[in-house]
Amino acid sequence: MGITTTSIEALKRLATYPIDAMLQEVGPLALVQRKAADTPTSLHKQLSRTIETEGRPQVARHALSLMLRLDDGLVVPLGREAPEGSLVLGRGEEADVQLFDGSVSSKHARVRWDGWKRLAWLVDLGSTNGTLINGHAVNETEIALAEGNVVSLGDETAFLFLRTETLYALVRTR
Repeated sequence: MGITTTSIEALKRLATYPIDAMLQEVGPLALVQRKAADTPTSLHKQLSRTIETEGRPQVARHALSLMLRLDDGLVVPLGREAPEGSLVLGRGEEADVQLFDGSVSSKHARVRWDGWKRLAWLVDLGSTNGTLINGHAVNETEIALAEGNVVSLGDETAFLFLRTETLYALVRTR
């Protein structure tokens, strides 16, 4: 199937315009990924420690700099095509977002969103190597995502869940 993704480099060009251009390109929510080959195995552990504050996930500068320091980061738009929907992340060709990481299952996890309410949820699809939110295992029950959550799939793939306004502010200052 497939979903159209974009890059941090492309968003940097959009950030020279008003935020409406980025909202049109990305939608209200996004998952930002560092490519698996560039992601150290312990990245999700590093990020989980930096963003957990008083039991509530926060968007920490350290976590964001770890995730966004590369210019070739992948951005998965949530809500660009339709305000409500879902997508499957996985290694297989049938995944909406295909990840090239041997530790990711062919249909690893599903993200569902509601762009009107600006909410998203994550569920593991019975993956072999597991799905984590901020270092905590996700099972086959849907879990709400909060801005700044780090979603880890398998051993090497990590995403940061952000609202587009936050993403806009980040790439505009880079």
